[in-house]
Formats: sequence, C-alpha cells, structure tokens
Amino acid sequence: MPLDGLNAFAGSETGAQVFGAEKSKGVLAHAQEIKAAGAKYCDCPACVANIWWKVL
Repeated sequence: MPLDGLNAFAGSETGAQVFGAEKSKGVLAHAQEIKAAGAKYCDCPACVANIWWKVL
C-alpha cells in the first residue's frame, strides 16, 4: 500500500475503528517514520506479501 494512503487511513476515524485507537496511532507513526526514511510503500508482512500492485 502506498504510504500516503496508509497515512490518510490510519489517521482517520475509520482507521481507528478498524485498527483500534491505540494501534492506529502506532500504524500512523510507523508509516510516517518509514516515509521520512524514503520508503514509498508499507512494509508490513501483508503488504510485502502482496507486491503485485506495485508493478501495476
């Protein structure tokens, strides 16, 4: 998943409902951290396992 989309989702009310309030804060913080380091895509195991969308 592109990090801009993940940041928007994890920082939203819906993201908090899906992940839970505390987990969504952690997801958002991690996404911001790896984006600042130059990453473009989420590095969680689920996203890494589904790399097909990166080449589309």
